[in-house]
Amino acid sequence: MRRALPGILILLVAAFLGLVLARTGCERAPTPAPGREGVAGAHPAPPLPAPPGGVDAPERDDARAVEARPQAPVSEPPSATPIAPADPTEAELEAFAGSAPPKTIEGIVLRGAVPIRGGRVWIAASSAGGLPWGAPETWTDAGAVQSASIGADGRFSFEGLASDDYAVCARAEDGATRRTWVAVTGDQSSRRIRIVLGDGGLRGRVFDDLGAPCAGWQVAVNNWGRMLAGEQLVAGAVTDARGAFEFAGLTGGAYVVTICPATNFNDPRRRVAFVDLPPGEWRTVDFGATAEAGHVWSGGIVTPRGAPLLLEPPLALIVESNGVRAQWPLEADAQFRLRIAPGVLRLALEYGHMRRVDAGELVMPEHDLGRDVAVPRCLVRVRATSSVPGAEGQERLARLALALKVNGPYDHRGQRAADGHTYFLGLLPGEHVLVSPGLPIQGVPRGEHRFRVLPEDDELDLDIVVGDG
Repeated sequence: MRRALPGILILLVAAFLGLVLARTGCERAPTPAPGREGVAGAHPAPPLPAPPGGVDAPERDDARAVEARPQAPVSEPPSATPIAPADPTEAELEAFAGSAPPKTIEGIVLRGAVPIRGGRVWIAASSAGGLPWGAPETWTDAGAVQSASIGADGRFSFEGLASDDYAVCARAEDGATRRTWVAVTGDQSSRRIRIVLGDGGLRGRVFDDLGAPCAGWQVAVNNWGRMLAGEQLVAGAVTDARGAFEFAGLTGGAYVVTICPATNFNDPRRRVAFVDLPPGEWRTVDFGATAEAGHVWSGGIVTPRGAPLLLEPPLALIVESNGVRAQWPLEADAQFRLRIAPGVLRLALEYGHMRRVDAGELVMPEHDLGRDVAVPRCLVRVRATSSVPGAEGQERLARLALALKVNGPYDHRGQRAADGHTYFLGLLPGEHVLVSPGLPIQGVPRGEHRFRVLPEDDELDLDIVVGDG
């Protein structure tokens, strides 16, 4: 269960992203909540042409574990920021908690534990399309959007509202903007919205596969995990001519930064990064690297014995450096070609239903590198046949979904590969139980195939027969 927790969190992130898009309109509302991917790519980057003038063949290195050493910065460091006081505690924020009367949205905007003075708030019902993306000043003319001033006490209120889910956007006079959502239901009271601004921030740049800046990309940042005052907040920006973006006024916590070239954050080119932000600090989150600062790492996913492993999607390579975790989804050929700044990278693979396994470290040198990523041992390959002959049996095998029973409600599901077999990665030594929901495994009690992984096993093959009864 503990090993599945990061994947479960990401599943919640994806679900929230879908909710945001549904409420605000996919064609005009890139206000996603947590999603994932990162530092340099969403779907696999297209092949990179050789730089002008040609390059030497990249170094090939099949060693996986390396000694860690400090990583060079991906982009210019953030400007100096004065040391800020710590974020307020939940106990301090409790003084501003409360309920709004029925048919009312009520809230307060705080900087730390102090109400701000001035600003404006906009709301729109989900049934009317929610709040559009863009500058809030343009929303005043939209008939479905209501607005109100933030008072000298930091409070705002909207009364006489119909039952609906409402998108809410508050902007302080210094430009800090946050979005959230609240439900107004019949004659029931609703929570008072508490939006907390901090003294930290995130900044970064977006680059394409050749190291050129990406101008005009949509960027969204939102918190997940610990949320001050229990509020899910989203802020948005657009990259400038340098591919740069910045979010100020953030409290400490875990954040997801999502970028996309279009306003529809379901675009397959989107990229996502995860970052932990200490209170009052600034962090740099770069997507890609300049041609001068970054180099190309190319390779594929291989078994512990070095054979190509062509798992069907979803399959993702996760790269972590400088406190930022990035995800690179891979296609069925499991090949990747990434531009990354030199330094130490922590690697992992995510496959199937959000199953993540460690894949060691890589030291990215100051030149192009060709190196595969080997999945961790033990790899278990399940070769299934059907007790039903002919086309019907083959059709059943195509729908086969194998899993390992684990403690808790979440089974460890396998992933199909191009060879038609099902794979499980990174199994620890000990006894495991293989099951086939809906198509029982034959010849074993209760359809549970028990097997043991030994400490010396790097790869293990299992042959099973599945069928009715």
